[in-house]
Amino acid sequence: MTRVVSVFLPKWSIDRHRRVSGGATQPDSAPLVLAGSDGRRRIVMAADDVAIRQGLRPGMPLAKAQVLVPGLRIENADPTGDIDALERLAFWALRYSPVVAADVPDGIVLDVEGAAHLLGGDEGLARDLHARLSAASYTCQIGIADTCPSASSQGFRSSECLLRCRLQHSDSTRRWSPSCAP
Repeated sequence: MTRVVSVFLPKWSIDRHRRVSGGATQPDSAPLVLAGSDGRRRIVMAADDVAIRQGLRPGMPLAKAQVLVPGLRIENADPTGDIDALERLAFWALRYSPVVAADVPDGIVLDVEGAAHLLGGDEGLARDLHARLSAASYTCQIGIADTCPSASSQGFRSSECLLRCRLQHSDSTRRWSPSCAP
């Protein structure tokens, strides 16, 4: 039976920006947004947790964001760099499965049929994957199911912090949501 792992990286652009900048934009610092162009206007492409708590959202006009949050730190978004880094992350994930693909713009998908048992099953694989991504300062949510859409749905919808696999709808669909540190 096919087993698919979907890794959703909800803060991929922000996390990657922080890694590239050497940690110069720490989470506790001023609100940070990554800005890009949408036609002729500048918009917020990504926002850190501080900016989101202050009401900023991706897709919002940058001028509105600047008015709403004084002292807003604005950096240029790098969508091409994000995609390239996501491809490198997918290559790195070959340690878990020989079949891995980037799920642009913010995830990777792995076919772990016959491989999950090497790390103690679904839960062991999810724990190991989460631990390694967290150590690299990436926020992730992981879904495991029999099909790619089901795994993606489980990973995308999960928001609470679970430290173990939890049966969701049937024995064949599991969700493990490491959205916060274990």
